[in-house]
Amino acid sequence: EIENVNIPLLFAIPCGLILNEIISNSLKHAFPGNRIFKPEPEIFIRLKTLPDKRLQLTAGDNGVGLPQNYQLSDSASLGLYLIHILSTEQLDGKLEINTQKGTIFTVTFNPFHK
Repeated sequence: EIENVNIPLLFAIPCGLILNEIISNSLKHAFPGNRIFKPEPEIFIRLKTLPDKRLQLTAGDNGVGLPQNYQLSDSASLGLYLIHILSTEQLDGKLEINTQKGTIFTVTFNPFHK
């Protein structure tokens, strides 16, 4: 679910790198082969414009999720570190991680203010 949005290349590249990391992590970790998933396994991407003209990029899966009480700051994972740095430093955005049903990353940023 991706809106047709033109954003500067300065923001498009970090968005692509973030999506690559999220999708790679989902494919590697979210759906272990020894489990049956109901509903069917799903990886999704959404990009929408918010009423205040910021963009919201959401990507994730409905897999096994991150461990309970997971803290991004304690992670030794280079991929998760990259997601954090690209979201907050490159995009100057806000990163939220929801682990209620799978793992869902939401980055909210304004590509038109720089």
